[in-house]
Amino acid sequence: HASDNGNGYGTYVIIDGQPGMVTLDGHMKPVLAIQVGDMVEQGQCLGLMGNTGKSFGAHGHRECQEDVEEDGWTWGGSCDPSAVMETIP
Repeated sequence: HASDNGNGYGTYVIIDGQPGMVTLDGHMKPVLAIQVGDMVEQGQCLGLMGNTGKSFGAHGHRECQEDVEEDGWTWGGSCDPSAVMETIP
């Protein structure tokens, strides 16, 4: 998923990479390197750090969520993205 729907994240990308868990990168510049439905690989550029949405300066925003329903924005519990990143070979 790649979008800006007014949810505060600005231009964002959601990666569904593990069962029951997604990562979200937000506040990105409006021009993304990917589109909705694209398959991505480890190390691939998703887009550039930006200052979109409810942001006070350019930065990289990454979070992971468990048990997410994307369409209704019914997010489950947050988890530490570094723990997810450690599981990737």
